[in-house]
Amino acid sequence: MMAIPSLQVWSVRWVGGQLALDSHRSRLFICFVIAASATLLGLASSLSSSINRILQMDLRAHYGAKFSATVDHLTPAQTLDNSFMSKVRATREAIPFNVAWQATSTITVVSSIIAMMLLGASLWSINPWAAILIIAALLPDLLLYSKLAHVENDVWQEAGPVTRRIDYLEQLQDFTPSSTEMAANPGSFGIPTELNHQHSRYANLWNRVPQASIQLTIAANIVVFVLMFGALYIVLQSDSTVNDVVAAMLGMLSGLSVTRNVGSAFGELMASVPLIKAYSFAGH
Repeated sequence: MMAIPSLQVWSVRWVGGQLALDSHRSRLFICFVIAASATLLGLASSLSSSINRILQMDLRAHYGAKFSATVDHLTPAQTLDNSFMSKVRATREAIPFNVAWQATSTITVVSSIIAMMLLGASLWSINPWAAILIIAALLPDLLLYSKLAHVENDVWQEAGPVTRRIDYLEQLQDFTPSSTEMAANPGSFGIPTELNHQHSRYANLWNRVPQASIQLTIAANIVVFVLMFGALYIVLQSDSTVNDVVAAMLGMLSGLSVTRNVGSAFGELMASVPLIKAYSFAGH
């Protein structure tokens, strides 16, 4: 998948050079290449997403079982240490996402960087400055999602105790003997009021994420637009052929599609480092 944008640039330029640009065959071929490229890119994206999900589920099961085995050997003194057990709970909650996703996040970041380097190399022969701008267009997403992932992880750590409190209160309502006791004394325990308060706290905490996302996304996309516009303008202003222009446009669009997840993967990886370290420490 990471080589598709670069291959599109080279294939359109090479085959287009073999055909007359004003011929019917040339136009048909360009349509065929664009349609085939879009189909291939969608297929590769779907396969990549499915493979990542399978890997994440396998790692989630592996790390979860390993951590549970470690917790089983805690000493009584450790279980009475509230600070220590709070870290244990936070680490357990991090396993399904922060810890289990580290492998797929790393793969996404590395493959996206390689894809942009290959695309930059293919565009370099058209115009070096355009190639530099295309590679630079990757940076706003990296910075955006790195910051956003830190915000999300900060919120997640604050929301953890709230989530556990909600789960506890709901279990009191759902299971006996507490549910039976509450049914016999309606309104005596104030559980609904407390749950309403905790749910409001939870919603207010997580509202910080989309608010930050809106601000950061607007800023990042303005920068990406300027860089992409500049790259395409440079290609159009140079002595490039129609083949070069079509190849550059197709490569740019495919490059953005291939790398659309790199920012979130990079941010998730960077923000998860403390939790991954905590898991590694607990595992030993």
